[in-house]
Amino acid sequence: MKIITICLCSILAVSLYAGTKSEERLAQLKLERETVTKQLIGQRAKEIKKDKRLEKIAKEILKLNQELTEYLNAKPEIMKMNQKLLKIDSEIKEISNSKE
Repeated sequence: MKIITICLCSILAVSLYAGTKSEERLAQLKLERETVTKQLIGQRAKEIKKDKRLEKIAKEILKLNQELTEYLNAKPEIMKMNQKLLKIDSEIKEISNSKE
């Protein structure tokens, strides 16, 4: 019985250690992904600024996106959801400020 208990404890310890290692690796990968994503965004912005054609395309996309947003925000269901988001954001801000 003692041997079984010792074996089970050893297996548990190894699995906890492995779990900690995989959690550390996951955190490291998430941080690395965030860093590379920021670098990618920055590089894309540089490329757009260097290339007149890309700059023109980007401006057209931004304009179309703005038009689409304005059109969609006029829809009743979208308006309701936006109002709900504003209420949620307000409550989050209120709670965050009260903790400080």
